[in-house]
Amino acid sequence: MKKKATYDPEIRSHVITVRMNEEEWSAFQSQCKKLGEMSLSDFIRQAVTTAQIKVTVMPVFDNEKPDQMIAERGKSRSNINQIAKHLNIGNPMEARLMKNLNRSLANLDVICTATEKMAGAVMATLKHITSKNADYNAAYRYLVFEHDEKTGRQIFDEQGYAVVREKYLLDSLLCTPDTFAMECRKLNKAFKKNQAERDIKTYHYIISYDPKAAALGLTMEQAQEMGMEYARKHLPGHQAIVCTHPDGSNHSGNIHTHIVINSLRAQDTEKLPYKMRRCDTKAGYKHNSTENFLFSLKMAS
Repeated sequence: MKKKATYDPEIRSHVITVRMNEEEWSAFQSQCKKLGEMSLSDFIRQAVTTAQIKVTVMPVFDNEKPDQMIAERGKSRSNINQIAKHLNIGNPMEARLMKNLNRSLANLDVICTATEKMAGAVMATLKHITSKNADYNAAYRYLVFEHDEKTGRQIFDEQGYAVVREKYLLDSLLCTPDTFAMECRKLNKAFKKNQAERDIKTYHYIISYDPKAAALGLTMEQAQEMGMEYARKHLPGHQAIVCTHPDGSNHSGNIHTHIVINSLRAQDTEKLPYKMRRCDTKAGYKHNSTENFLFSLKMAS
């Protein structure tokens, strides 16, 4: 009787199938011939264990759509945080995690490049400050009067009068610059909000342009108009004062615009292109400065 062949499935039990076009198949056979009479199977096994593979990861979003970029940025950061958490508790780096990490990092890189491209020739940076100071007049005084750069204290002349800034442009939304404080307090009282010391009373956004922007033709008037449009588009429904100064700290020469808003919304608004709560469009609710919101603002600055 013919002896039955035996086969140990633990040796090589997995079979893979690869499709190739004529050019790939010809190159594959040529490589095997150069290495002698190596079988195709042996060639593949050695390639799997020793070859250095260059992986190209393409973004999965349209980088011309800021709202989609914002959503994808959040997903990529979440993926990276999850992978870091997985590794920090002693788990190994698996192939699927490495693929996921490569894709997330590639997406973030594309987003950063697209952000710089969208910013254009005149680059601007955005700074964000919150204040719990119930004295709404403090914001007006800072914008209109001179302050010491080191101490932040208001400057007075020899007669004790406050020194007005040499040059500034000032405007407002849903109030006048002079009535900003009064209108904010009136709104807070009507909705019974911002009454506690711990409550954030104002949000202060500063758009600072590169010092080279002036040489490229940027004027204070243009910066002020852009600041007003920025506030209308991204901070709608809030009482706001918008002020442009010609010079930054330490006389750096960078034109910059301040946008100070009451944290309480005065009017209903349309939904903005980022993840929001339903109440974030309603009057009488507080401004919600989330990470997605701040990223959206930086994309637009």
